[in-house]
Amino acid sequence: MADAASARDVRDLNPNADLDNTNTVTVTLILKLRLAERRTCARRMLGQALEFVREPEAEAMKARGEITSDFAARIRIRASCDPTWWKLPLVIALLYLAATRNQLEEHNLYDTYLPGELPVKKCDGVNLAARTLDGTCNELKTPAMGSLGTRFGRYVPIDKSYGENETTNLYTPNPRTISQQLFKRETFTPAPSINLLAAAWIQFQVHDWFSHDPVNDPDNYLTFPLPANDPLRATGQNNMSIRRTVWESHPGRPNTFNNINTHWWDLSPVYGQDSATNAKVRSFIDGKLNVAGDGLLPVGPDGLDITGFNDNWWAGLSMMHNIWTKEHNYVCDMLKASNPMWNDQQLYDHARLITTALNAKIHTVEWTPALLQDKILLAAMNANWYGLAPEWLQDLVPDLHIFPALSEAWYGIVGGEPNFDGVAFSHSEEFVSVYRFHSLLRDSITIRNHSDGADTANTYDIHEYTFGNAQNVIHDNSFADVVYTFGVDNPGALILHNYPDALLSLNKPGVPYTLDMGAVDVLRDRERGVPRYNEFRRLFLLKPAKTMDDISDDAATVAALRSVYGEDVEAVDLMAGCLAESPRATGFAFSNTQFQVFILAASRRLLTDRFFTTDYTAAVYTQQGLDYIQNSDFRAVIGRNIPELNASVYTVDNAFKPWKV
Repeated sequence: MADAASARDVRDLNPNADLDNTNTVTVTLILKLRLAERRTCARRMLGQALEFVREPEAEAMKARGEITSDFAARIRIRASCDPTWWKLPLVIALLYLAATRNQLEEHNLYDTYLPGELPVKKCDGVNLAARTLDGTCNELKTPAMGSLGTRFGRYVPIDKSYGENETTNLYTPNPRTISQQLFKRETFTPAPSINLLAAAWIQFQVHDWFSHDPVNDPDNYLTFPLPANDPLRATGQNNMSIRRTVWESHPGRPNTFNNINTHWWDLSPVYGQDSATNAKVRSFIDGKLNVAGDGLLPVGPDGLDITGFNDNWWAGLSMMHNIWTKEHNYVCDMLKASNPMWNDQQLYDHARLITTALNAKIHTVEWTPALLQDKILLAAMNANWYGLAPEWLQDLVPDLHIFPALSEAWYGIVGGEPNFDGVAFSHSEEFVSVYRFHSLLRDSITIRNHSDGADTANTYDIHEYTFGNAQNVIHDNSFADVVYTFGVDNPGALILHNYPDALLSLNKPGVPYTLDMGAVDVLRDRERGVPRYNEFRRLFLLKPAKTMDDISDDAATVAALRSVYGEDVEAVDLMAGCLAESPRATGFAFSNTQFQVFILAASRRLLTDRFFTTDYTAAVYTQQGLDYIQNSDFRAVIGRNIPELNASVYTVDNAFKPWKV
């Protein structure tokens, strides 16, 4: 039976609750949350935590009168509270984050395919124990799900995803004005808690997850006038143009856009997504990938590394591709030693599975906690992969998958049951938008000597370390020195006025005009129907800003926003609002608004992939492979493939934190 304190709180949620029959777990949570905070905000957080705990037995609790029919609606009221969850005790905060994820899964997953529109694919003759190149046959009931060329989904209601156009607000405020006045780097502001490896890493992952057609639509341009005082007007240029994103139109509903990559987390940038590309990267000997005589990736006639995906190339991507190619080949050697009778294809398929899962694990439990340095977040990400229970207890009590939510929390997502929440898996346009991280790039990179940390004579500005020039960085220096430099130096901070100036006048090979990437970032969100900052927050169950002062607690930042948007807080673009947003959760390198998308996406890309759930088994990976993944981190990947760096990379507990010189 509930005591008087908890009885008041139960009645806050349901005035007609039968307290004699109230679930004891519920009462315990109520008491803990009441100790955390007594105010209205805590009651709403309580509702969220209770929603999470009761989910496995929701119908039974409703039948007992503990939950009223308007319970979910009352939980959603919490958006007006927008609590600072990172200030809560660990267990309460974890419950809050889990409950938030449940709410987002219920209200923010939308398929852009109508029934019958998804292409029909067959899995006849496919090796179901290996990843396919084009991403088909991951979800066996719907083989085309998440495959190459399929549509992006949405994290906002379909009727809220209409793109802006010339007759509405597509060019208002002027994207070039936003880029020049809000984004342009004044002086380099570093992100001191992470290293440049973290910047290269996230673009490497982004290329795995998504890409729109980089050529875009050559017959359809977005054109807008340059601001009156724009320096480009002195050259005789009066307008700026970029190609529109290639889209599919549908009568009576918004345009959709296709992902030219697979949606699955499959390391396709390394392995390719079609047979022709895959054949170029493979040696067809012992399962290995091609490397040149110097042990690095071969370089093609276009000056780019020959690998699975090399668009928007720079030295950081070349470095990552080389590291993971080396790691794949290392795993092949390990597997061949244990399985001498395996042929090339068997070695390749198993090495790809192991390497891909290790990559996903590193991102989950290392990169993310490095970028979001908070003990609550660290615990949450470890729970995603490992579960909350200690390993000895997981071994003692087998997972029977009776209550999926509790099973996931206790044992982790990996190796468990998949969960699509009733919506086919795909990445969303909103997911794309929150990973606009160009501000991480430095204006220049000076290579350091890995043996003593001293600067060498080799310095490269952005034009010199991007596209075909990236090979000069990689091949004119010791590879150990390059990786060491990325391990020691900081990237740029994700704030206003820190977008590299060189990217605001970028000449990309094959593009017949100069790109202002800041303006491009703004226009892409607008044309693809990604809501602006305030509406985005509403749709993601966050408290919207009433005035510019609600976006940031920094007076200079607020003044900068007003200089472009005036007092129209609804006009603030998503990227501008996210870069401006403060305060942020403790240790966070990006905004709380972006983190809300992360809460939804981080688990979903694991939960929906059978190679991370039902097929994460010794029968598919080998026990040796599972043990290898379990016992490896990114420090180990770097150390075993570049032994000269073992001493340096182990000066930190996480390879994405700045190494000690």
